Amino acid sequence: MKLNRNYITPLISLVFLVVGLTGVLMFFHLFDGYTEIVHEFLGLFFVVCAVFHIILNWKALKIHFTRGVFIPAGLAVAVISVLFIIQ
Repeated sequence: MKLNRNYITPLISLVFLVVGLTGVLMFFHLFDGYTEIVHEFLGLFFVVCAVFHIILNWKALKIHFTRGVFIPAGLAVAVISVLFIIQ
């Protein structure tokens, strides 16, 4: 089966919204039992969809890598993550 942007892009967008919403619900401890299950399984599915999305958009991503756009973003995410861990 050939990967198709018409399916992967809307799918990853919707899964992102659900994973984000369940993450917020888990943060506030709302519906804990239900949100954890949905968040974990759709989180794994989100990773699979993200891999397909990267494969489909590899040429455009290579251009961003050569411009160094990901370096400041990666550093910011790393610093924020470390701050949360040592807090």
